[in-house]
Amino acid sequence: MIGAWEVIQCILMGTGLGVITGLTPGIHVNTLIPFFYMVNPSFETCIIIVSLMITHTFLDFIPSTLLGVPDEATALTVLPTHRMLLEGRAMEAIKLTAVGSLGSVLFSFLIFYPVYMVMPHVYSFLNPRMAYFLIMISAVLILTEKGIRRIYSLFVYLISGILGYIVLNSHILREDQKFFPVFTGLFGLSVLFFSLKDKSRFPVQPLDFRLLIPEKEILKAIIKGSLAGMFVAFFPGIGNAQATILVQIAKIKKRIYDNRSFIIACSGVNTSNALFSLLALYTIGKPRSGAIVAIQRITEIDRNALMILLAAILISSGLAVLLNLYLGKLGVYFIQKLPYRKLCFCTFLSLILLVFLFTHFTGLIVLFTSLSIGILPHILGVKKSHCMGVLLLPIILYHLR
Repeated sequence: MIGAWEVIQCILMGTGLGVITGLTPGIHVNTLIPFFYMVNPSFETCIIIVSLMITHTFLDFIPSTLLGVPDEATALTVLPTHRMLLEGRAMEAIKLTAVGSLGSVLFSFLIFYPVYMVMPHVYSFLNPRMAYFLIMISAVLILTEKGIRRIYSLFVYLISGILGYIVLNSHILREDQKFFPVFTGLFGLSVLFFSLKDKSRFPVQPLDFRLLIPEKEILKAIIKGSLAGMFVAFFPGIGNAQATILVQIAKIKKRIYDNRSFIIACSGVNTSNALFSLLALYTIGKPRSGAIVAIQRITEIDRNALMILLAAILISSGLAVLLNLYLGKLGVYFIQKLPYRKLCFCTFLSLILLVFLFTHFTGLIVLFTSLSIGILPHILGVKKSHCMGVLLLPIILYHLR
């Protein structure tokens, strides 16, 4: 049996790797998975992977907040966090993600056993009907607009969906790289494009202040994000991005703290999903991410293994929230020393270069196609979330087949 000291060493190693993947645009947890197969994989490797996965969910909001660099998990939060950055509250946005991630870990542990008892039965009922559920989500998403904007939003949804269908069902890009140029164009470059066009200025960023959201709303956002993340973990075709849409359309009325509530819930989705993915593997034998697939291939998850991995999640979450606040403050301090427009321009060019390095000329074609679609919501005056048709439509078609 693995000893406590070995567990701590693995957690520290996984946390360190999570810092690298969380803060580096273009590098995902799945990017490192092949390396684990090359180094004599064992149960210790599984602890490293779990700690890496959890730490990544705490830190990947920092580049999306400060630079507008999204991945699937943070795509829809780019606008709210970018808006807070332009209000001089970037550090508050980062704190909100820390609150959401840590809160979702604690709440997920609280409901872990009831979910363990109930979710396999829910899964067996809902899974065959997944296409109709996703159609309902898409319809509600479009109907949140009013008047002619419903037509515009449907157009954005469909054209994004066609792009996603082409990318997913072709071999123009490697499996682990398909959505890097897509999300960078739809949600990253499009936001930076309008920041450059509007000549936005980088305001002074205080490094410490209270959160402008009531405690009751924080708790509600944590619960909402945790439950959405749990849903993602159990059902195929539902990813973090779709769960984020569920969180967004669940808002009943517009309030001054809605953006903050949304950021908390979205960060909670990512972390809760990582935790419940383990439970999904244990209860129904279905891995829902590259990291969980790797764990399944390396070892069999019995009750003792599950308990150790859950302990690793809890410890790495404590480390990750401290790293989130420290590195976030460091990033905010240094980034405001730079001229904002030049920073946006350099980030814009850097993202194009990164896409080229990872995906070559084919990726650039996908990137600029995605950018042209990503600017449509700004021009037509509809929500950016309609671009999530890039995932929803292909998955609906897959389930209907």
